[in-house]
Amino acid sequence: MPLESLDSNVFEKKYGGGCACLFGLPFFLAGLGVIVATILIAVGELDGDLPLFFGLPFGGVFVAVGAGILFYRSGLRIDKGQGEVASWWGLLVPLRTKRYALGDIELVTITHEVRRSKNSSYSVYPVKLTLKKGGELKVTEERKGSNSRREAEAIAKFLEVDIVDRSGAGEVRRKHVELDMSVKDRFRKGLLRNDIPEVPFGMRSKVEFDEYSLSVKIPPLGFRPWLLVPTLGVAVFLAFPFFGMLLPFLNDQESVDGFSFLFVGFIALFMAAPLSFVLRMWIGALKVSESFQVDRHRLVHERGWLLKKRVEIEAEEIEELSSGLVRGNSRRPFNLQGHPIQLRSDRMDLKIGAHLGKEESEYIVALMKAVLVS
Repeated sequence: MPLESLDSNVFEKKYGGGCACLFGLPFFLAGLGVIVATILIAVGELDGDLPLFFGLPFGGVFVAVGAGILFYRSGLRIDKGQGEVASWWGLLVPLRTKRYALGDIELVTITHEVRRSKNSSYSVYPVKLTLKKGGELKVTEERKGSNSRREAEAIAKFLEVDIVDRSGAGEVRRKHVELDMSVKDRFRKGLLRNDIPEVPFGMRSKVEFDEYSLSVKIPPLGFRPWLLVPTLGVAVFLAFPFFGMLLPFLNDQESVDGFSFLFVGFIALFMAAPLSFVLRMWIGALKVSESFQVDRHRLVHERGWLLKKRVEIEAEEIEELSSGLVRGNSRRPFNLQGHPIQLRSDRMDLKIGAHLGKEESEYIVALMKAVLVS
C-alpha cells in the first residue's frame, strides 16, 4: 500500500509490504519447510527420500519468490528542498536509486491500460512523470480512474507542471493553475472561450436549447451491417454444441432423468455467455438511448432501455467537458468508433453518446458550455 510523506516540501510514495506479505508468506514458509526437511533427511534426523540435489533447489525457488514478495520495496520521492526526484527499489531498504533534477520533469500524464491474464482482464490508470529528455517515472496506478486523476492533479500542483490525460476519449491537457477549477470558473477568469458552431448537417440528436437550459435526446445507434459479423461468428461457434451434442442427446432420450437435466443444463450454461453477448450488442444498438438536461446549476443524464441509469452532477463540480475520439471500446462491442461527450469531475467520469459523430458531438459540447456559464 502506498504511503505519503507529511512534509509539505516532500511528495513521497512507498510501495510494498502490507497485504502483499500475506500472498508471499505461504511461498516463503513452504520453501523454507522443504529446505529444512531436505537437510534433516540428509543428516538422518528425519525419515524420507528427498535428495539434496532436488530438495534444495526446489525449496530455494519458493523461498526466493516468497522473499521477493515479502521484502520488495520501491518508491518515488520528490523533494523541493533538495530540488530532485529520486526513484528507488530494494529489499526493505533502498538498494538502487536514480536521481533526476526537479527541472527535468515536463508533464504529469494519466493513461488507461487493460491488463489481461489467462482467465480475466482489468483496467488500470497509471500516473507517470514525463521527463524532458525522454523517459517516464511511474508514480502510481489505480483501478479507478478518478483516484488516479486526483493523484495526478496533486502531483502536478506540487511540481507546478501541466497535466495530460490520455485515459479517456482523446487527450486533454490542463495547466496546473487551472486544476480544481470548474468549467464555470475558467470561463469567468477568461481562461476558456466557447464558440458555438453551426448546426451540423444530418444531426440525429433532438436538441432543445435556450440561453439558460439545454435538453438533448440521443437515439440508439441503429442497425449497422457490421453487427452481423459477430452475430454470425457466435452462430457458427454455437452450431457444434447445439447440433452435435444437444440435439442428438435429446433425440436418443426415451425418458427424462436427473442426468438429462444435468447435461442439458450444462450445455445451456455453455451457450448462455455468447448468446448474452449478442443479445446485449443488439439491444444496445437498437434500443438503448440517452438523454440529458443541463442548466447553470446541474446536469442530469439518463441511459438505458427498460431500466434507465440516472446520474446527476452539480455544475460547479464539472472540471472538464470536451469531445473525444474512441476506437474499439471493448466494453461496448457495438461501438467501433465514435466521438463521445466526455465530462469529468473529482468524483466521476461520464461519457455521453459513444456513437456520436465529430461535428454533432462538438456542437452539443458547445451548447452545454454555453448553458453552464450562463
